[in-house]
Amino acid sequence: MFYSNEFQPHCLQLDENIYFDYDELYCDNMLTLSHLENFVMPADILCYVLAGDILTTNASSIQLFLYPSQLSVRQYLSIVIDILNTAISTNKRPVLYHAFERATSPARCVLDKLINSWFDKVGGVLIYYTNDTNIAKYYRVSQANFEPYIQQAIFTNDLPNNAFLKLSNCFPLCHKTIRRTYRNATDKLFRNNSLYNDIFYTQIPNDEYLVLSLNLFAPTNAQYYKEFGIEYINLLNCEHLIRAKKSVLDSASQYIKSYVAPNYYPMIVTRPKFTFTNINHNNTFCNKTDVIDDGDGVIIGLMDTEDIDLSYGNVEIIDSYSSSRSNEISTATAMMLLCNSTNLPKVKYAFVKLPSASKALQRIYAGETTDSAVLVDDIIIAITKLIEYANEQQKPIVLCIQYGSNLSSHDGTGKLERIIAKYQSQPGVTIITTVGEEGDKKHHERLLIEHSARSTIKVGPNANVVCVLWKAYPGGMEAFLVNSKTNEKYSLNYSTIHKTSTGTIYTRGRRVSDNNGCLNIVFRMENLEAGDWIIEFDLEYHNNGVVDIWLSDKQLNNGTYFTKGDAFITIPSLGNIKDTICVGAYDNATLTIMKSAGRGYTRNGRVSPTCVVHSANIDVFLNDGTPIRINGNLTALALLAGDAAGVYSILIKKNFSHLPNTQTMSYWLTANLQQLDTLTYPNPMQGYGVYVTENLKQWLLLNSVINSSEANSVFCTY
Repeated sequence: MFYSNEFQPHCLQLDENIYFDYDELYCDNMLTLSHLENFVMPADILCYVLAGDILTTNASSIQLFLYPSQLSVRQYLSIVIDILNTAISTNKRPVLYHAFERATSPARCVLDKLINSWFDKVGGVLIYYTNDTNIAKYYRVSQANFEPYIQQAIFTNDLPNNAFLKLSNCFPLCHKTIRRTYRNATDKLFRNNSLYNDIFYTQIPNDEYLVLSLNLFAPTNAQYYKEFGIEYINLLNCEHLIRAKKSVLDSASQYIKSYVAPNYYPMIVTRPKFTFTNINHNNTFCNKTDVIDDGDGVIIGLMDTEDIDLSYGNVEIIDSYSSSRSNEISTATAMMLLCNSTNLPKVKYAFVKLPSASKALQRIYAGETTDSAVLVDDIIIAITKLIEYANEQQKPIVLCIQYGSNLSSHDGTGKLERIIAKYQSQPGVTIITTVGEEGDKKHHERLLIEHSARSTIKVGPNANVVCVLWKAYPGGMEAFLVNSKTNEKYSLNYSTIHKTSTGTIYTRGRRVSDNNGCLNIVFRMENLEAGDWIIEFDLEYHNNGVVDIWLSDKQLNNGTYFTKGDAFITIPSLGNIKDTICVGAYDNATLTIMKSAGRGYTRNGRVSPTCVVHSANIDVFLNDGTPIRINGNLTALALLAGDAAGVYSILIKKNFSHLPNTQTMSYWLTANLQQLDTLTYPNPMQGYGVYVTENLKQWLLLNSVINSSEANSVFCTY
């Protein structure tokens, strides 16, 4: 079939800028019908049948188009145009039944899209016969570049008599009632063919791109997945992902189901925000009196959904960059300013711009929506690109990961979290994460259960919020959500949807995680009546148990919290990965961590954070000389990343044969921490202590990594 956007005298115009110029065969398998009955249709309906032949008929109300041997595209388009012209001139709606197999004309093509749109404009209905029992495939979205569009046509195994009989009983006769008649059964079949039989998964739009991790038995041949329209992603030869539209993954479910995780739950992560304050130049003081080294030969890896200002450093853009500029300082730019404040004139920055998670996935799996939310899948891919770039440059890299989520197991055992754990063990790779800012939000509660227990959630108005429950010890558990005003009780134990007086509760039911073997329940509350909702717990066996509950974090939560929420175990997901450096913000003036800072430990009792860094009221200069003061929990992440880059720079100059990985760098940075006499270490607030650059330099001197003149170096630009 040949299409052109230029008019030729012999062309047939299909649309404003599309002309058709070829008599390609459309169908050579026209059906011969034995008999066609007459049916009483509404007065505003015109009925047509396109077939090879009909032996007998008394259908005076149905107009026939008969082509005994074959049908060309030009002939088919002429029929369609005649039908549409009649519909427009009579102000009636056409129903066209196609009595032939469309084997040589795919159900999803440019022609199909055009005819769909034409019939939709006049309220018409297209019905296609097929002897294929897998009708669901005709409704799946393809990977073609003209997608998506709404497939209004009906595909059926019914011959015309049965089809028109069903239509004659539809009232009113419209797309909605026809769909209810014909497509409900198909939709059920479509769901049965889904890759995951899950309440949350079934709500994902079919054209949504999803990323799945593969297991050890999965084929590693990209061509295997390409045959299904699936992209294969190799992660440094240690892990593998696939990516495609949901409809494509479902279509290939029987071929990939045994190679992917048994449950699908995408982790959607957010980041804390900086606060910026303009200050008087005369009041600006140098925050940094010690310098480790100049950063020569080292890369600091940054990523964010916002752009980065290239004028503040030597920046290499790795992927997905747009040059839009803003008067506001972006998160990535602020990170670079803070790293620069550790005096790294020769360091190089590598930046990946992250795509925002889709609004649909955010609402299903995370709560409210924000442009700064991203999928952990995309963070893994960004980390991979940054490490590959550093390897190509033969330089060490310090990666700043400012993202995390409440909606996780908080023990670092997730599949994608384990991939990060593998990456951080590579020589010359240091990964630093943040404690986040959930410490004072009341989005976590730990319950010590003896037989039963209750937790109260204060649900905000018009809220869409997700809640996760994780049981720590072996044994069964039942959970129910109760409206405190009406005492209506809704079970959370089985996968279902509950309708309330004002909203909806979606629950995935009790599941055992294949990552850590722990029992968990995930449910979503949408537009519930504002006020107190109570979660009731009952242990099925064993007398005692521990349950941790988290709500969507601040960026994805519009005012819902636990009435007895606590500050501990509030470090976001990526900060709980074993051996990753997780850093919190500390204020030297008050000798305390910042109020909003997340607290440890992990859910299973491992020490986190690693340490804290003085990061309150950090002063930096913009390019025009304007001083600003930066605050926020991310300041600690950037400052420690700068000093880690300084350590790498020293080791390069000293010709160290093996550069530290994350675990070794963690040991070096924390070898000489400051500890307060009034506290016991480690502790959930400060980890192993307070990081001080001068203390690190003393340790490097004592261990003969630097000499006395290098240990005494100080540098301050203002």
